[in-house]
Amino acid sequence: MQRYMLDYAWLLIIAGICVFIELCRLYKSEETKTIMRKLFGIITIYIIVINIFSGIISEKSYMQVHSPEAYYELKYTIDFWE
Repeated sequence: MQRYMLDYAWLLIIAGICVFIELCRLYKSEETKTIMRKLFGIITIYIIVINIFSGIISEKSYMQVHSPEAYYELKYTIDFWE
């Protein structure tokens, strides 16, 4: 599923960036622009974190099968309480 998302994800990312740029140009208030920039930063960090986690837990546990040392090191770094 993840590899199929790459077929169209870049189009949605470009469209989202274009909409954000147009909204920044449309709003005149600096306060609104500051809020939008902060929101854009939060959304960007959220998307990066979700992509990292979906790469760890991907189809057929690719990382766990092909690189168990790296998988368990990363797993215990994130789940340090286990």
